[in-house]
Amino acid sequence: MCEDKVSRLIGILGISLFFTFSSIATSLAIENEECYGCHGDAGILKMSTEELKGMVTPLAPKKVEMKYKKQFGGLSLYTNSEAYNSSVHGSLSCTDCHADITELPHAQVLKAVECKNCHEEAAKAYEKDLHFLSLKKGTTDAPLCQDCHGTHDIFPKDSAKSALHPLNQGKTCARCHEDGELVKKYGITIPHPFKAYEKSAHAKGLAKGKTEAATCSSCHGYHTMQPSSDPASPTSRTNQPLTCGTCHSEMYEAYSKSIHGKACLNGNMDSPVCSDCHNEHDILPRTDPASTIYPTTISKTTCTRCHGSDRINEKYGMASSKVKSYQDSYHGLIDTYGDARTANCASCHGSHMILPSSDPQSSTNPANLVRTCAACHPGVGPNFAKGKVHLDAATISGVKEATFEEKIYFYIKIIYIILIIAVIGGMVIHQSLDYFAKLRVFYKKLRQQDRPYIRLNLDERIQHIVLMTSFTVLALSGFCLSFHWAPPFIDGTQWEIIRRLIHRVAAVTFILLSLYHLYYITFTERGRKIFMAFMPVSQDVWDIFKQVKFYFGFTDERPKFGKYNYVEKAEYLALVWGTAIMIGTGAMLWFKTEATVFLPKWSLDVADLIHFMEALLASLSIIVWHFYYVMMNPDISPMNLTWLIGNLTEEEMEHEHPRELEEIKEEEEDRKIFEDK
Repeated sequence: MCEDKVSRLIGILGISLFFTFSSIATSLAIENEECYGCHGDAGILKMSTEELKGMVTPLAPKKVEMKYKKQFGGLSLYTNSEAYNSSVHGSLSCTDCHADITELPHAQVLKAVECKNCHEEAAKAYEKDLHFLSLKKGTTDAPLCQDCHGTHDIFPKDSAKSALHPLNQGKTCARCHEDGELVKKYGITIPHPFKAYEKSAHAKGLAKGKTEAATCSSCHGYHTMQPSSDPASPTSRTNQPLTCGTCHSEMYEAYSKSIHGKACLNGNMDSPVCSDCHNEHDILPRTDPASTIYPTTISKTTCTRCHGSDRINEKYGMASSKVKSYQDSYHGLIDTYGDARTANCASCHGSHMILPSSDPQSSTNPANLVRTCAACHPGVGPNFAKGKVHLDAATISGVKEATFEEKIYFYIKIIYIILIIAVIGGMVIHQSLDYFAKLRVFYKKLRQQDRPYIRLNLDERIQHIVLMTSFTVLALSGFCLSFHWAPPFIDGTQWEIIRRLIHRVAAVTFILLSLYHLYYITFTERGRKIFMAFMPVSQDVWDIFKQVKFYFGFTDERPKFGKYNYVEKAEYLALVWGTAIMIGTGAMLWFKTEATVFLPKWSLDVADLIHFMEALLASLSIIVWHFYYVMMNPDISPMNLTWLIGNLTEEEMEHEHPRELEEIKEEEEDRKIFEDK
């Protein structure tokens, strides 16, 4: 009985105390309007960065410092009451979040707001997030809740005002991921994801009002984001197809049955996933010419990244010649022109449900090939699909193991190569005999002239022949590398050894000739005279002017050239200049290790470029400029034989070098007068 009275008394006292403290708390509660008295006026509170930092304390118990990101506009102590009242937290009082404020004015140093007090699940998930883990390691650039969600203006994510609304989310993430300093600081491998995303089909879909289109969180998740290298990440290679499949379910279902999908789901990291074909952020529709799956792009770059890789083909026992066999086919040749109508890899093999030809469901299975081909070639019969689609060109060593059709293809190719060599070779021999027979007749006429004028002595003719031969060999052997020329039926590795040896022997010959020519024009009297005659003089300018007048028909009189005209001088000086460049850059490329002792690696790349471009310029100049003057010029057709016989007739001298002829005759006349005296 006594115990009941005590219990009743305690209950009454408890209720009394509850209402007492409630009334006290109510009387002490700080109304939002009181806060707006200061924080509602943007002009009242202006503090320095150091003062703002003094307003925060370390996050207990992790000792992670709260930070306020200046690149986001800094921390403002101003709060827009209208924005706050319309936000998701509008029904809360300021002190619900800033719980350590119990009186006004409040202390300068306040505790950091803990969002996890209300959002426990999100906070627990965020503890596994890459950003939070970075914060724990002291990376103060990593985002906190307010960096993504906002502070006093947090709206539901389906609101157009929300920073995480599909239309705004990319820009919110871009504040960090498009920041050049942060990208450089943390070595982010994808420097401009948002700029790439803005071009994508997903972003364009959002712009058209399709809010279901993929945003950052659609692929990367939220609160538990992990790098794609983490197996648990939704963007990891093994999880990526399923992530994309949340929107593209039909494609995922087809992919998961394909040879690529099965390999990927079994953990094969070489097997292609969505981003390998479609890209990561700048995913474009297949109708866009810039898309990686545009019809004329698929066979050139997308599929060939794997199927043209020697490593991949060797590792998985795939035929490396399939890419080349397509490129050599009619479809492949038309594809190189950019014709989007021609068949590409996906036209025959499909796009997502790619199966090996041995699979009965495969579009390239022999039983299904007619139907596959009929998509472009309606009305085709069974014979249309008989035989190998990718006909591998057999080699001499592998012809025994080749299929019947490959052997036919191989032997027909051999027969035609022999036929071409025999027929065209016979034509070349016949035309050469005709050409040199006419040269012989022309040479006999030259021998019948009264007096020859020496243009090139034996020494100079030998120099010219060695120059002509070494230059031709250097150009051809160099362009074999640059333009991937190789004789048929010679292994690539063996040919490169042969080509390199030929090129270097010709280079040494060219260098020795250059040194000898330098000696010739320095230490011989004739060489010095020739060199000085090649030097430009003011008369050359007038000769060019007169020659142009003759070309346009303003005069019938040609300029009277001396020993060397302006064309020959330009050729010689270009030869000297080009020789110095080719020897210098060639030596750098030949002795790369020694060159990099003194020079950076990029200088070798520059030397390589100059070496190739100078060779191309010199070769084209010889063909277009020099060959015309010594072979195709109607005045000397069929060929100027000076490089062989070294002489010019008086008629040729009068036509090509009249001023020199006059000088020679004047010297002879003066000599004759002197001898007579």
